[in-house]
Amino acid sequence: MSSAASPLRVVFFGDSLTEGTHGASYLAALQGLIAEAPELSAVRLINAGAGGDTVENLRRRVARDVAPHDPDWVVVFIGTNDCTTWLVNGGLLRRLAFRRTRRYFAQEKGVTTAITPQRYEAGLRTLVAEIRGQTRAHIALCAPPPVGVEPYALRWRLMSRYDEAVRRVAHETGCDLIDLHARWTAAARALPRRTLHQRWRVVMGELRGDGGADIETLARVRGYILTFDGVHFSARGAALAAEVIRDWLSQAVDSR
Repeated sequence: MSSAASPLRVVFFGDSLTEGTHGASYLAALQGLIAEAPELSAVRLINAGAGGDTVENLRRRVARDVAPHDPDWVVVFIGTNDCTTWLVNGGLLRRLAFRRTRRYFAQEKGVTTAITPQRYEAGLRTLVAEIRGQTRAHIALCAPPPVGVEPYALRWRLMSRYDEAVRRVAHETGCDLIDLHARWTAAARALPRRTLHQRWRVVMGELRGDGGADIETLARVRGYILTFDGVHFSARGAALAAEVIRDWLSQAVDSR
């Protein structure tokens, strides 16, 4: 593709991981990779991420935040918050422990009950239909990465159910699949195991948030490496996500 080619508009539709204001931005990293690749010079990245969104929030935003851009492609990258709603609406102990989080989703996002894997899968199918009904865009579904770095941890295991749902929907609706989950899993498994000291610092709330320490320090001292809190990207995590999406973009451009 030459620099004179018409722009290829790609909308990235997702939550805070896409918005990139809480942690490192994979879209900023992707923009840097595109700048180094002449064959991708006509690609235009459009950020339609919003922190805290679930698949149901995305459905409500298609007409406002996607359709006006007349995109050639829409990349749907969602699932982490959906999984969180399932976690915090579990048994009594979890409901008590995560009452602030449940209140946030109810008051700020209009999500009052758990978005289970089944509900998420149905929501993805509806979202794909909404995008196709309101745009001419092709659609790629991004399999979201697991949460944390320990495969035996609850949130990692829960996220695997959402990954399975994305794969089914992509296959059955003819959407592209961007397999970030598999690449991230391999990278996370290769990291050193977190020490008891690192886990304790997280439990005790040391270095909470990113106001008193930069995210790279948080990623290192907590042992997450790819993220600073188990979810939001560090520079290394953003770079990994960008590389996976760059590889998919190269194929999308070649098939244009």
